Amino acid sequence: ELVMGCIYVASGVLTVLLGLASNGWLIFTVFLQPMVTTSFFPVSVLALANTESSRTRDVAISLMIPFVYLFAGGIVPASMSAMGEYYKFAIGLMLMGVFLLFSLLPLMFLRVRLS
Repeated sequence: ELVMGCIYVASGVLTVLLGLASNGWLIFTVFLQPMVTTSFFPVSVLALANTESSRTRDVAISLMIPFVYLFAGGIVPASMSAMGEYYKFAIGLMLMGVFLLFSLLPLMFLRVRLS
């Protein structure tokens, strides 16, 4: 749970920094943010596997994949392009980072179920 929380915080903060950074910090953040964000998904699948009973675990994980694909491949890119079109793309990145930081809230409830 500590590792999951650290990954969530690092992913959210680095995504916010993508919207705020410029010049050298932007290059650093562009390389570091994808590395941290890709470690977000295996930990999430592990957490989901630990919360479900053995009878429903495979169904829960197999249902998660289409929803993640719909969200990460459809809703997020569409909303980011809308933010870039009507406002600023940096605002979209900062909002996505804030949403990632809000994903810490369900983690507190997950801790109760695992213990």
